[in-house]
Amino acid sequence: LQEAVFSLVAWNGNEITHKKFIMLFRKADSQEEKLRFLGAMCSFKQKKLLLKTLNFTLGPDVRSQNIQLPIMRITSNIYGKEFMWPWLKNNWKKIIKKAGIGNPLLKRVVDSIGHVVDSKQEKDVRKFFKNNPVRGTEMTLEQTLERVRIHSKFLISLKKEFA
Repeated sequence: LQEAVFSLVAWNGNEITHKKFIMLFRKADSQEEKLRFLGAMCSFKQKKLLLKTLNFTLGPDVRSQNIQLPIMRITSNIYGKEFMWPWLKNNWKKIIKKAGIGNPLLKRVVDSIGHVVDSKQEKDVRKFFKNNPVRGTEMTLEQTLERVRIHSKFLISLKKEFA
């Protein structure tokens, strides 16, 4: 229940709320508690605060095995959709460095890209991963791009049906 309450507080929060969550994260006694605060920091509406959360994730306070959580959560946040793909591309080397080459959790990061790109961006995504390959994520990338194409076709058919 705490995580739901924290997320609601963040949804209605501001910069002061974000600073408080970071302080609570740092003071938390358990990893479970830290993850609740980290998850809540992904629920803000303000782009600036979501970007602060992502940058905090890349810092020393967040364990490498938890790096995918904020990325996945913010790609699911409607206010994170517009900037997540550019942010991922710009910070990919930092993400790989922190997560470690071959980390299976990177599959989740690649999978989450499907929430923030559309079929028009498929070439950009393919080109990016061709230039920045991550061993073990090839199938995940193909499945993600297939879902993006299916979703785009579905939206087109809905628009035609209700136009």
